[in-house]
Amino acid sequence: MRCLLDLPLRRKLLVLVMASSTLALLLAAGSFSVYEWFILRDTARRDVQTQAEILAANVSAAVEFGDADHARRILRVLQMRPQFDLACVFDENRRLLAGYTNEFNPEPVRWLNPIPQGVQSEAGHLVVFQPVMHDNHVAGTLYLRSEFSPIRARFGQYLGLAMLVLLACWWIAFGLAARLQRIVSQPILELARTARDVTERKDYSLRAVSQSHDEVGLLIEGFNEMLTQIQARDVALQKTQDDLERRVTERTSQLQDEIVQRRRIEAALADEKERLAVTLRSIGDAVVATDREGCIVLFNPVAEQLTGWGAAEAATRPLPEVLQLFHDKTRQPCENPVTRVLASGGPVEPSEGTLLVSRDGTQRLIASSSAPIRDRAGQIIGVVLVFRDVTEKERTTQELLKASKLESIGLLAGGIAHDFNNILTAILGNISLARLIAQPQDELAEALLHAEKAAARAGDLTRQLLTFSKGGSPMKQSASLAEIIKETTAFVLHGSNVGLQLELATDLWPASIDVGQISQVIHNLVLNGIQAMPKGGTLDVRAANVSIPEHHGTVLRPGRYISITIQDTGTGIAPEHCQRIFDPYFTTKKQGSGLGLATTYSIIRKHEGNITVQSELGRGTTFQIHLPASSTPTVAPAEPPPEPLAGQGRILIMDDEEPIRSLVIRMLQPLGYEVKAAADGAEALRIYEEARAAHQPISVVILDLTVPGGMGGLEALQRLRALDPHLKAIVSSGYSEDPVMAHHREHGFDAMVTKPYRLQEFTHTLQEVLKQVKV
Repeated sequence: MRCLLDLPLRRKLLVLVMASSTLALLLAAGSFSVYEWFILRDTARRDVQTQAEILAANVSAAVEFGDADHARRILRVLQMRPQFDLACVFDENRRLLAGYTNEFNPEPVRWLNPIPQGVQSEAGHLVVFQPVMHDNHVAGTLYLRSEFSPIRARFGQYLGLAMLVLLACWWIAFGLAARLQRIVSQPILELARTARDVTERKDYSLRAVSQSHDEVGLLIEGFNEMLTQIQARDVALQKTQDDLERRVTERTSQLQDEIVQRRRIEAALADEKERLAVTLRSIGDAVVATDREGCIVLFNPVAEQLTGWGAAEAATRPLPEVLQLFHDKTRQPCENPVTRVLASGGPVEPSEGTLLVSRDGTQRLIASSSAPIRDRAGQIIGVVLVFRDVTEKERTTQELLKASKLESIGLLAGGIAHDFNNILTAILGNISLARLIAQPQDELAEALLHAEKAAARAGDLTRQLLTFSKGGSPMKQSASLAEIIKETTAFVLHGSNVGLQLELATDLWPASIDVGQISQVIHNLVLNGIQAMPKGGTLDVRAANVSIPEHHGTVLRPGRYISITIQDTGTGIAPEHCQRIFDPYFTTKKQGSGLGLATTYSIIRKHEGNITVQSELGRGTTFQIHLPASSTPTVAPAEPPPEPLAGQGRILIMDDEEPIRSLVIRMLQPLGYEVKAAADGAEALRIYEEARAAHQPISVVILDLTVPGGMGGLEALQRLRALDPHLKAIVSSGYSEDPVMAHHREHGFDAMVTKPYRLQEFTHTLQEVLKQVKV
């Protein structure tokens, strides 16, 4: 160090610059190397983890079904990635299902000791054990290993490049340092010579010559200025004193003017503050302002209402203490809006999905935005937060989303159920015919009766699927919900260990409903309550009259409704499942189909009602239904159909299914009817015209509503009516997607029969139409 102090200034500059440059370059090269090493290692880890997750997802089905060949084909994909030298797939019993090794690694495939979840280093390799998931359970294990040598080779290349760059930078620094020491030292030596001459001669008129405008040049100019000031110090002091007295006089006058102006500003600020307070009270959104430290300085009445804090109580408190914000999905606390605004320096975009918990524990979904408050100089002096309650808006959006999902899946369900109904029609009709042929006391007759009942239940299943479709319109009638609730709950709870607490209003309004569908809704919800209470409990079922006013904030239209509440004391539903319980095929039960609650939701929506759910784990679940009330009296339930009726007349059946046409002929001809059949509307028109021309008119036409690729029943009816306005027509369908079945008379039909046909109901409908007198 002593040797360095004795060196000339130019040498000191050269040594210091080179030493600092060398140290900085070494640190930079070292940091770059360490950084690249960690980047390469982390990249390799993510690559191994990602590849393991992809392979685990692809082999899940093969592991679940024990398909070793399929698993091996999937593992061969690793041939494209030579760094992966070993992969193994084991089933849930730790037996090897399939393995893969590349051509550079002949290591045999065997079971290895599992490592903790995640990527680990092992003997120059990166290895990972990845669980293979199938239907939310672990079906097996995937072992994947990657060589570490490519990473080391790439790191060596980076290290060599860093050393070359270091050497080049060192030579550049040396050249710049040599040039710098000459530029810096020469003016300083010139200044030193001038100072020595001034001291020796006592001549203050001498001046050092400045050759640049850098710091050394400024130093020379300052030295010259110092000499000038020494000569003129007395004159300057006097001039300064005179100038100071003048300034004091001027400033005194200015202060008097400023006092007057300040009073005017304070009055204007008071008026502005009053206008601001009136504006804030009138705004429909909550407004909160804070200072830079995040303490509240302004709180409008809407904010008081939503948070439960008064403005006086909230003042000076930290914002998170008053405004408790959580993420709606994760229920984790949100970042302080003040912190976000100060970090960004600008407005924060409006956020959705934020949960506000008020002082009394009430939870509300809010949409909020925040922005900085700046003074005239542009400095941030605080933050303003504006938010509004969007709970009802979000609830309405979710209801519309559910309806959209059910509408999509309904298109598929409607088509499948319609075709199945056609097949079931032939089965059930032939069973009815066989019952007529069999002896009443014969065992065959009893077996056919059981088969007929089973086929009828299959028809109920197709109607449950058709509930999803746009059609499947409920066949509404005015009915007593009290009777439906009593009968259905008694039937479902019979033999269970669940008690019933029933509260039905004595003056309960009648409802315009499809009795079968609403009975199915009550059945599904009561059954869910029983399954939620395996150790027993109490099911609380209530029904009451309610009126929904205008602007109620729900998806229901204003009017009269019957409210049905079904509450259990069971295990409850997890919060993350509550949003999905009405989705088709979503279920948490091992034996569930996922159609019960989806069917329930679809039925209620088609009745122009609404269903909601509230649940808490360990404390039970509450379903609430609203159904529109009816202004007409209730309709007595229909009596069961008697035996088939014989009759006379010419019947024309139009159906695109040949087995159904054949079935109707064999059903009606033995009872005395003459039956003709057509495959579509065009053929039905031709047969009808030929019968009229032969003076053998058709008595009744039975028209299938839907004929793929041909003329359907509705179009055929319109053309037949043009030929014969007094035509008697029956519409036939398997609960079609067209509302014609629910309102057949409005579309020109005299009656309707649903598929699958039952002989007793079919013949009685036919007799009723034949007896009608057409005007």
